[in-house]
Amino acid sequence: QWYQRRVGEAVVSTQSTGNLEQSEVARVMSVLQRELNDFSINKSNDELQKQSELVGAMFRQRLKELTDAKTGLDSQLEKTNQEISSVEDSLHQLREALRSKDGPMKVATTRFA
Repeated sequence: QWYQRRVGEAVVSTQSTGNLEQSEVARVMSVLQRELNDFSINKSNDELQKQSELVGAMFRQRLKELTDAKTGLDSQLEKTNQEISSVEDSLHQLREALRSKDGPMKVATTRFA
């Protein structure tokens, strides 16, 4: 019986040692997995930050281009409106000139008729 108890204790001791070794390996693997996860998260964060900065810069550039285009179109619209106004003034002056010649034209027409 004494021998069986000693063998039993040795088996339990061996099993405990094996369990301790397995738990230590699992702990080390857990630490390594956490470090890998932290590295992956940090790398992803850095990439997303760079991408965000790039998109922001491109958006600001596009906004500047649109603002410049709008400014140019507003300037062209103002010039076009000025030209239209000038043409309308010229037409008005021509009509007035034609009306002022209407009386003498009637007189000349009746004299030659």
